[in-house]
Amino acid sequence: GGGVVLAVAGDEEVDPPTKRLPPSQPIREFGGATLNLREFAGHIGNIPVLEKAAASRGLISIDASDTSVRRVRLLADVGGVEVRSLALEALRVATGVPGLQLYPRADGLRDIGLGDVRIPVQDDGSFWMYFSRRPDRARCDRCISAADVLMDRIAPDTLAGKIALVGVTGLGLLDYKVTPFGEKVPGVTGHAQIIEQIFDGSYLVRPPWTLPLELALLGVGAWLLMTVV
Repeated sequence: GGGVVLAVAGDEEVDPPTKRLPPSQPIREFGGATLNLREFAGHIGNIPVLEKAAASRGLISIDASDTSVRRVRLLADVGGVEVRSLALEALRVATGVPGLQLYPRADGLRDIGLGDVRIPVQDDGSFWMYFSRRPDRARCDRCISAADVLMDRIAPDTLAGKIALVGVTGLGLLDYKVTPFGEKVPGVTGHAQIIEQIFDGSYLVRPPWTLPLELALLGVGAWLLMTVV
């Protein structure tokens, strides 16, 4: 009854003991807007007693094209079911929005509508991360120790009206990602920053025309270099 969203990870193979994810609310498409979603054959889920009690579930899988994480998928197809990312689904559950909408944009991108908020994504449902620098642990105003919560050392109003993400920060647990700043941060920090980006309306976008522009600039630069030489 607490509006808890569990994490699931996409898998390239179907895990027979893992049941198929329950269908999510369909996404309403407007103006011919569609997405070429990343497809996962199966998923790694949670134990049945938790799945039965959860309000929903969100995807935590990423496709890192290089050594650092630069974008995540807000939507993906997991075994034939459209699954939202953990951050997006946590926002949806927290705000009570029943479903999502998809709109086309003039620059070739798409907008995911979450209530009155529109979130720009690429045509495959991916979302460019706008990372802030990692705060010092002593000054991290977004971090609370789970031990302090369990030992009642945190005032209840500290978490009232907020979205709380539960994650691990132990180095030996391998849930560390490299940001474009070259910093290693716990994976849960990335989900928190996605929520903050959407809340603040601070987005990075890469319109489809940037690749032809980059190639044209590269060609002009190469021609100038050859001419000068």
